[in-house]
Amino acid sequence: MNVYCILEVKDGDAVATLRYFMSSWWKIFGFDMLLAPVETHDAPGVAVTVIENRAGIQAINPFAPLMPINSAALLSRLVAEKPSWKIGAIMRPCELCTFFELQKRQGWQDYPENLVLIGMDCPGTYPVPEYQQRLQSRTSQVLARESLQDAAAGGLRVQPLRTACLVCEHPAPRAADLTIGTIGVSTDQVLLLVSRDEVRHARLGLDQITDGKATEYQASHRETLVGAMSDMRAGMRRTLIENMPGAYRFNDLGSFFAWLASCNLCGKCLAACPLYELEVKGATSRRRKQPGERALLSELVHLSRWLASCSGCGMCAEDCFQQEPFSLLITSISHRIRQEMSYSPGDPEQTLPWAHS
Repeated sequence: MNVYCILEVKDGDAVATLRYFMSSWWKIFGFDMLLAPVETHDAPGVAVTVIENRAGIQAINPFAPLMPINSAALLSRLVAEKPSWKIGAIMRPCELCTFFELQKRQGWQDYPENLVLIGMDCPGTYPVPEYQQRLQSRTSQVLARESLQDAAAGGLRVQPLRTACLVCEHPAPRAADLTIGTIGVSTDQVLLLVSRDEVRHARLGLDQITDGKATEYQASHRETLVGAMSDMRAGMRRTLIENMPGAYRFNDLGSFFAWLASCNLCGKCLAACPLYELEVKGATSRRRKQPGERALLSELVHLSRWLASCSGCGMCAEDCFQQEPFSLLITSISHRIRQEMSYSPGDPEQTLPWAHS
């Protein structure tokens, strides 16, 4: 059962409050490493960074509405390289979803107890050019404050967010050890901290560094607005897909392959996807060629499995040279595949549909 606590925000500054909380938590829990978005003086303004000392926490800003990469693959490598380290990771819902899908492919039944997954509510992020343009007249902390205000209002304000964010069906994390709740929360006053269960809450020592239990209203109001935001974005996804030009409506396999034929094979979209390397490229490169093997069919099977696990992070769309509407195209295909498989990516309790085939 979830445990809801609050952090009292000092001087209306949620970023500074979170930094103080993480620094205090580092001290009592004994983290060896923290993976988190950190403010930088270089473009694009925020970078996912591996922090190996407590002082580095003073630069984190996970509320900045920018997602430069999907950090799931990086976290997966860190855990493999440092299995005995106490590692914390602050991640958006789509990154957590991808991380769980990666672990399923590596045969994990459960992740180590010394890994602490810290999810955060996500009202959405800007494309890099939009964020950098806004950064010319505001600081990253001001942009973070504006994003938190959007979260508090349930994402109702029209914003030029990335398409992947506009159609995201999971604005709140699932199965994180600790969730930083901001949707429907007055973040100039409090931050909501949601532990996955009482056992984890006690093990992580959170009672020592939080400011008491949340009220029933605070907890239920967040849950209500999370559901409303999810429904709103599902509606946006349906509308955008319905309004796509005819060239992008794949009514048959032929139209899909016709669209693929225009790709210039730069590979940037694949390089940006943390699942591609393991599911498609890794699987096909390890495949033994047997007499009469159906290589193309094998690759199509791995392609469909890749799409079934898509978290909708939209990193492929950000790096597309031809600016194709990848987020809408991929989400429309992946949703159909998942419906056929009755599969929900990012659920650590659900095994891969083909694992026992």
